[in-house]
Amino acid sequence: MKLVKFILIPLLIFASQIAVFAQETPTGKKFAEDFWKFINEDRLVAAEGRLESIKRREPKFDASKMEKALADAKAKNEGFRVASREALATKVNASNNLNSLFRSRNIQTDSSDTLATTNAEIEKYSKMADEVVAADRNSLASDLESILAGLKGESKGDPQITAKLVKRSNESTTSNGAETAYYELLLRQSYWDTSRRIFPEDADISKAYSSVTASIKSLGTPEQRAAQAEKNMNAKIDAERLPKAGQRNANLEKQIQDIFNNINQNRNLNYTFLKSIIVSTDYEIARHSLTGIILKRYVLGAVALKTKDGKCKQSLFRIEQNYVGSSFSGSWRGDFADFTHEMRCENVNK
Repeated sequence: MKLVKFILIPLLIFASQIAVFAQETPTGKKFAEDFWKFINEDRLVAAEGRLESIKRREPKFDASKMEKALADAKAKNEGFRVASREALATKVNASNNLNSLFRSRNIQTDSSDTLATTNAEIEKYSKMADEVVAADRNSLASDLESILAGLKGESKGDPQITAKLVKRSNESTTSNGAETAYYELLLRQSYWDTSRRIFPEDADISKAYSSVTASIKSLGTPEQRAAQAEKNMNAKIDAERLPKAGQRNANLEKQIQDIFNNINQNRNLNYTFLKSIIVSTDYEIARHSLTGIILKRYVLGAVALKTKDGKCKQSLFRIEQNYVGSSFSGSWRGDFADFTHEMRCENVNK
């Protein structure tokens, strides 16, 4: 009887272990083997299926290690997916930045630009360059190769463009005009600066950057640029003259004066008429574009005037007369044909 009890106790323990450790049952062992095989092969859906089968068939089995292994594998895979998505997003962003920096970027300016707006644009493109520099260059190889080829070509013509901008700034007759050209030079400097940051070993790009930087320095301070513009304006005013007369015709000159006075009164311009001349050497004839029928004749003249603040100016002036029946008849009409340009009053009759 004691011997029977002694034999039964180990058997009961063994049976209990079989119930707890499913790997030691034929079905549990096979599912467990499959689970670890699928984990190693990164077949997580299949591994999860095997784990669920074990837990369902062997409810007393301690599956904590398997659950942890599955959770770790899922986390690892999710990490790979996140990293992959981030890498793709970084590549797409860097590619878009390259396009904005070098393919669609506008580095020209207009009269509405200021130093503040120019610097804001430069800062925007500088941040784009930061993102490109930080990106994986291998993923951008084809874009970089294409852009570099284009930049090397652009660098050859850059000195001529820069020289024109310097000339435009130096010869401007207004401080705004001088500054607009200067801001465009700043944008060009930014363009070549971002280029050399992305292609630091290219000598042509570095040369273009150094050249435009030296040109910017040559223009001096805003005060110096404004002073040069004022000097240019004074020289232009000193040189301004009425155009050379093409003919002397007292009747047409009087027509210009009368029409000028009517316009001055109707528009409340507060101008004082000084002189008129006829620039055209003869009448010009205007015809219908389809039939060729004569519509009118016209001449181009010029007027000198004085503004209410005492400054003298000159402008081109056009007058015309209709063709009626078989002759030109009726009143003359006309208007300014150009903006007014300031001139010295003492030069009106020169």
